[in-house]
Amino acid sequence: MNLLIEKINARGLKPASLKTYTNNFKNFKLKVGIELNNLHDIDSNIDGIIEYLETLKTSVKKNYVNPLIMLLSLGKGVSIPEYKASYDKLYDILNKEMEIYNKVLLEKKLTDTQKDNFLSYDDIVKTTNNSIDEFFNKYPDFKDYIKNDKNNDEARDLLIVSLYSYLPPRRSIYANAILITMGKYSKLSETDLDNNVYLIHKAKVGKFFHYGRNIVKSRTLVNELVDIKNKNLIKILFYYLKKHKSKTKKLFIDKHDAPINNNYFGKLITMAFEKYHKKALNVVLLRKTYLMKYSELSNDYSIKEAIEDARLMNHSVKTQQEVYVKNKPEEK
Repeated sequence: MNLLIEKINARGLKPASLKTYTNNFKNFKLKVGIELNNLHDIDSNIDGIIEYLETLKTSVKKNYVNPLIMLLSLGKGVSIPEYKASYDKLYDILNKEMEIYNKVLLEKKLTDTQKDNFLSYDDIVKTTNNSIDEFFNKYPDFKDYIKNDKNNDEARDLLIVSLYSYLPPRRSIYANAILITMGKYSKLSETDLDNNVYLIHKAKVGKFFHYGRNIVKSRTLVNELVDIKNKNLIKILFYYLKKHKSKTKKLFIDKHDAPINNNYFGKLITMAFEKYHKKALNVVLLRKTYLMKYSELSNDYSIKEAIEDARLMNHSVKTQQEVYVKNKPEEK
């Protein structure tokens, strides 16, 4: 793992890439069933590794092959001579999977699992609106909520679906969000601002999100700010923040008041949507569904709007159009 981190840092990859590579390699080591302690172990067990990789779907296979290739390389596209045969085998797998991946991108289709869980974005917003209305009919006064929802789960789950219904859906970045008042926010150093996600609030009312340019997956030139304007999102944030007690000052925590990671938050997203929308929606599908408007309009959309959506969702317009914009599935 230390060697992998050294090689990633030597290539000047983003912190988010380092996290992705190390997490994928850690998961691979846990699941492959082969003891891997050094480069020789990878090389001597390459046939067993490939046999395991071939049982995986394309996206997972790519995720696992990338760190292995990096470990067996001297630099980008250059193998360690001693391990060239294993490097080439892994590189062949990666190239084949990239061909499959690119073909899928060109088809602009959702996967079968995504089709099964698909809801139009209009339906998502409509259901979230109804769920918010039901919540406030049930708890018209904050005291009613405090008395009846001991775990704060209802407001938390509704806040999660609201974040992905009323704001252009980002990835799992809210797992890292730190609560801060405007007074303290205005005194933060450039380093803090560049490397953190903040929810700036005043008197328990959320004002805006601050996304540090270095912590986001697609690094930006400047820190991005997104105002919270939707009335339903403001209302549910008020209830959540008023009751939410966190020693860590994090927006989302686990049952032990400890910070959570992106993977855990991703599970909370799917669970919350399954609870209120009866569909196991995840971040990737939410992002694709939100951007389906571009395929529906047959490219008759404003370039300015596409650029703004890409900014708010933290990806390039190229990634937006090639990876996320899909055709709406046919109704069953």
